[in-house]
Amino acid sequence: MNVLSVDPSSSTSGIALFINSELRMVAHHNSNKKLSLDKRLIEFGAFLRSIRGKSKLDYVSILKATHQRNTNTIRMIAFFEAVAMMKCAEWGATLYHINDSSARKLGLGKGNLTKEECYNKVVGIHKLSKFSDGGSDESDAVVCGLACINFNG
Repeated sequence: MNVLSVDPSSSTSGIALFINSELRMVAHHNSNKKLSLDKRLIEFGAFLRSIRGKSKLDYVSILKATHQRNTNTIRMIAFFEAVAMMKCAEWGATLYHINDSSARKLGLGKGNLTKEECYNKVVGIHKLSKFSDGGSDESDAVVCGLACINFNG
């Protein structure tokens, strides 16, 4: 199963690529806040396309924005979620949209793990950036991808 997993954000988005259900790549995208929103969204879409490369994807797995943030932050994240969803449709993949706690339960077996606990588990299976330098977003993307594979595999 080939899965591109995305933890979308208006600042740092985590990305994980699974080929044949094996984690092949982890990255993060820092959005250039000096650009206008429309240019930032186009740039994010191009980044997702570059990570996908020529891989045929079965799923694009996307973490849902949580309600624990203010309305403007949720709105901004939703724009980046929408770009990932549009790429999913463009590529003919199936969308898998999941919240944090469900992803943690399906991906790591425990839904109430903190971001730090998830990072510590994931960094044991794949090299990640430092937690504060995009690694927390990378680990969230990995967990989201694992959840998709475990649910659909």
